[in-house]
Amino acid sequence: MRSASSVEHFPYKNSTNCYIEVFPDGTVRNIAHKNKSELNEIEAVYTRICNRESRLFCAWPGKYSTNLFEIDDLNAFADAFGFICETNPDEHIHSFTWEVDEKNSTSRTAYVKIRFTCDCESPLYDAREKFDTFLQKHLGWSVATSRGRSGGSGTIGLYVHLATLNGRKGSFNTE
Repeated sequence: MRSASSVEHFPYKNSTNCYIEVFPDGTVRNIAHKNKSELNEIEAVYTRICNRESRLFCAWPGKYSTNLFEIDDLNAFADAFGFICETNPDEHIHSFTWEVDEKNSTSRTAYVKIRFTCDCESPLYDAREKFDTFLQKHLGWSVATSRGRSGGSGTIGLYVHLATLNGRKGSFNTE
């Protein structure tokens, strides 16, 4: 058995991987990870691993043999699946303000354009899937993935389903 951290660019999202969660009492679970709908379960597994409630292993099939790895780099695992890693106590505090871009949104559309102003320096805002997942988890927003996004100089524009918004402007801070 090897550790995932010993492999440069471990393929966490490889569809042929088989994830196995093992609990201290010997209970074993297969963890599905191929569909976006399974992201909540992956994050629940990640939380249990962080809390030392279980361990995660991955059978990674190779061309001639299958290798077993312990998932020990939780930062890389969280990053691969697009959610915020919470294992570092000195984790960056995310802070931003947002408002509906009234000029580019009408009352007849299901999605409205949101303009974000980032009050912090974070690579989160540069990673689309990770930022969209963050908004879904912390604000309950449904972000359009089929529309473009704009940005520059600390401002991001993206489209959010109007029914998931709570108001026309606001702020957020992870403190």
